[in-house]
Amino acid sequence: EKIYLAEGCCHFLMGPESAGLRVTSPFITVEHVATEFGIKAAAHETDQLHVFAGKLRMQLNGNRQSAELVAGEAAQITKSEVVTEMKADATSFIQGIAEFQSIMSGPLLKEDWSFPHGTPAVSENTLEGENFAALRKLSLPQFGGGYVLIATLETAPPREGVFHTDGWAGLSFFAQGAEVLFYGDCFGSSKTWALDVKQKTPVINPQTPVIGAKAITLCYQSKSGRVSLHQGGFPLGAPFCVGTLPAGTCFDEVRLGASAGAALAVRSLTVRVRAD
Repeated sequence: EKIYLAEGCCHFLMGPESAGLRVTSPFITVEHVATEFGIKAAAHETDQLHVFAGKLRMQLNGNRQSAELVAGEAAQITKSEVVTEMKADATSFIQGIAEFQSIMSGPLLKEDWSFPHGTPAVSENTLEGENFAALRKLSLPQFGGGYVLIATLETAPPREGVFHTDGWAGLSFFAQGAEVLFYGDCFGSSKTWALDVKQKTPVINPQTPVIGAKAITLCYQSKSGRVSLHQGGFPLGAPFCVGTLPAGTCFDEVRLGASAGAALAVRSLTVRVRAD
């Protein structure tokens, strides 16, 4: 019945039997009468309301001023409560979201990986070892625009050795032979899952340590370069680490591994991708 859109671009398509809906953004409150409309909210800047079918009642949050907009009409509202009339434009509102396609999944088979360093063992669908590197090519589909990548690494307690050490153990992403992204237990004394975006910046540690064997999911959004870590699998929960890569980075290889003195045991690695 109520939605608060703090920031972003949202497209609403209401069925004929839909109950009333109230949408509030930083500068306006909209009462649903229309069957299709869109709202853009740019925090501390402007709001835009576009009506594509039916009509809407709009009220400014700062006063009692209101107006009705019908299909084809739009309005831009600034923080100073200036309202500018416009024509509705559907081109900047997403009409649908592409489904994720899996590009890496299933049990970890030794024959799918190359081992330039060390000799990890594969038993009971778990790849584990100390002081090793396991490489696998990553072939991303060709998207005309940006893409979203989701990678879920499910780990187990190592039967020999320790995951959290002063060394490193986890998953790396490569682009044209260079390591550009890592997550797991990073190099250093912090005993937690963390994120390293390899941009000559410090390792990104969570405010509260995330400790032990578990499933951790990475999300990379190529249009913005935003990288985030989430506990559990997909769909994603709230991020506990957030960093930035250069926008448009395209990965072509992954590495599972651990440094000398560290151990990593992996039950599964699932990589999904979709157009953005």
